[in-house]
Amino acid sequence: MIRKIALVAVLLVAGVGIAWYIRGGFGEAAQEPVAFEPNTGATADVRIADLERALAAQIDRSRTLERRLADLEGRLGSARAGGEGGRRGNPDDPEFAQRAAEMRNRFGEDGGPPDPAAMRERLREQQLQRLVAQGFTRERAEWIERRTQELEVQALNAQYEAQRSGRPAQGAMDVESALRSELGDTDYERYLTATGRPTQVQVMDVLASSSAERSGLQPGDQIVSYAGTRVFDMRELNALTRDGSPGESVTMEVRRNGQTMQVQVPRGPLGLQGGGLRGGPGAGGQGGFRGGARRGQ
Repeated sequence: MIRKIALVAVLLVAGVGIAWYIRGGFGEAAQEPVAFEPNTGATADVRIADLERALAAQIDRSRTLERRLADLEGRLGSARAGGEGGRRGNPDDPEFAQRAAEMRNRFGEDGGPPDPAAMRERLREQQLQRLVAQGFTRERAEWIERRTQELEVQALNAQYEAQRSGRPAQGAMDVESALRSELGDTDYERYLTATGRPTQVQVMDVLASSSAERSGLQPGDQIVSYAGTRVFDMRELNALTRDGSPGESVTMEVRRNGQTMQVQVPRGPLGLQGGGLRGGPGAGGQGGFRGGARRGQ
């Protein structure tokens, strides 16, 4: 009999301890455990009955806590699933669908490494679409894309032969000049616009006492042509100033505030700093420095 009473008491104490421990994690959500005070003056049967009732009550409280714990775990799981879904995006959302398509194009359908051939084809198609957007037909755009590659191969071969013969490799072949001569200035300008490259020379600064200052050039002017030759960047402008007879009067076509004007300058160093202006004549594009650095002339 004494062993039975002791066992019930141990179980009751253990249940109370567990309830207190769980209560510490749920605060007011847990029920306050009732302290058991044995009636030492009662008979053994009465004391056992009291212990059994107290233990039954504690078991009920423990089951209630278990149900609440299961409910909280379920709510926590739903919250996690909702958070992950929010991060993944809603498949019915058009913006999410577009981002998912872009990721599949970049990394493949299974999320693995990208396919180089597929990526190359996508880049080629994007470039063709840019050319078409500038007014070229699809067939002409494809020809330009292929012709550019052919000229690059010719340039590589010319560079190889120059190095073998000990000649300077820099002057072996200029791909851009060759493409420009085949396209003509009008189509070449559209080609540059499609590829995001400069189409005019933006005057950034005019040096004091320079021929550019004496000719009235100002920062913000856009140089369109020099001595009747269309210029698209500072490299071309620099080359043209070295042609002809030094000091001879040369006409430059300049655009200022949307108006085109003629400026007379002596052939030779202009004394200005500038860079390529993207967007074509009158496009209002942002000016930039070719190659990321200022170029002086």
